[in-house]
Amino acid sequence: SRSEVLDSFFESKRLLKTKTLVQNIITIDFSPNLKFPSETYLPIKSESPPNFNSSLYMSHLTTSHLGQPLILVPTISSSMVPFTGPPIFHGFTLVPQQQLSGQGRGGNKWLSPPGC
Repeated sequence: SRSEVLDSFFESKRLLKTKTLVQNIITIDFSPNLKFPSETYLPIKSESPPNFNSSLYMSHLTTSHLGQPLILVPTISSSMVPFTGPPIFHGFTLVPQQQLSGQGRGGNKWLSPPGC
């Protein structure tokens, strides 16, 4: 079940003690002691933003792993930044509402205004 996937994610070796994932470029923090976000630090709150219906998303998700857990962030430099480093968790997905300096195929800039 989806709750088992989340439990498994938060009980994984990399998260169990500190509730943080330290990647090559950024640290993703799931702990309750959150600081302000920066280029190298991404705090994650366990609440749905007002413009995203997590229940609707989960009811339409047909995959057994991809999109679980889903982390929705308001802004990030590139959605690939969290994935530079050790593997995070099978199915882990990060969706930014705005990307500031992403890179597409062939080295093309990938910019997205809010909401895209």
